[in-house]
Amino acid sequence: MIGSPDPSQASGCKVQADIMVPLVGTVEEFVNQEQLIRAVAKKVFAEKGVAVPFRVGTMIEIPRAALMAKQIAAHAEFFSFGTNDLTQMTFGYSSFYSSRMNNNQLEDCIYLLL
Repeated sequence: MIGSPDPSQASGCKVQADIMVPLVGTVEEFVNQEQLIRAVAKKVFAEKGVAVPFRVGTMIEIPRAALMAKQIAAHAEFFSFGTNDLTQMTFGYSSFYSSRMNNNQLEDCIYLLL
């Protein structure tokens, strides 16, 4: 994405890319990947002679990341929350199982998902 030619820039449009680091569970993981992304981007921009503004963020999609969100937020430029992934990893349900819960389980609030 960073190395692709961007026709909108040639036409004067403002462009900003968002790069999302998946499956982050600790601050150190995010920082490591952010540094790698920025180093590669710097090299590609130098080779291409053009730079595209971009942000580096993450999807909070595993329980550990949800617990560490405040600390990760100090480094990430944006967040997205993967509620489906969080539900599956927290409860240990696959989407196959959770889509087949019977109405009694749902009506009786046996599985209350916020």
